[in-house]
Amino acid sequence: ADVTDQQQVASMFEMLGREFGSPNLLVHSAGTTSRHTLEDLEVDEWRRIVEVNLTGAFIVAQRAAAAMRSRAGGSMVFIGSQTAIAGGGGGAHYASSKAGLQGLVRHLSRELLPDHIRVNTILPSAIDTELLRERYPDPAEREVVAAQVPARRLGTPEDVANAVVFLLSDRASYICGQSLLVDGGRTYSR
Repeated sequence: ADVTDQQQVASMFEMLGREFGSPNLLVHSAGTTSRHTLEDLEVDEWRRIVEVNLTGAFIVAQRAAAAMRSRAGGSMVFIGSQTAIAGGGGGAHYASSKAGLQGLVRHLSRELLPDHIRVNTILPSAIDTELLRERYPDPAEREVVAAQVPARRLGTPEDVANAVVFLLSDRASYICGQSLLVDGGRTYSR
């Protein structure tokens, strides 16, 4: 579903409800970026990125919360970015949208915790994905990025998935409103 389209999101949750029952777990990973300096960033592109990365998260959270309330609880994990802390990620539009996502998650945690719904964020950085390979198509460029990471490697999608699984699990039952960096130590070493 297009996360920016309320009707598509509503239809998706209705389909999920019919197929599997109301969900009690949510991983929201829809997001996008583009590279722009402040000077060349058009307002329409700013709006497009914020619409997907922040408004889309709000629309999905709204539906997920209603579904989880019917199950008397649940857990949501949103995929943010360490750029919410450090900037970057293509431009001001991306970093701002991901910082806004952290604010949304902190608020949702306060609002939804009385309904036994936990909400957290994963903040990945330098993860070896298609998006990173598009940004750094030359393997030598990716080696330079990996050398900037104290762990001396790029992260893997599995590194992110392991953190998500933990936050969704009962082992994280006392963790809410948090932003977990999955960055090999990169964010605070620069």
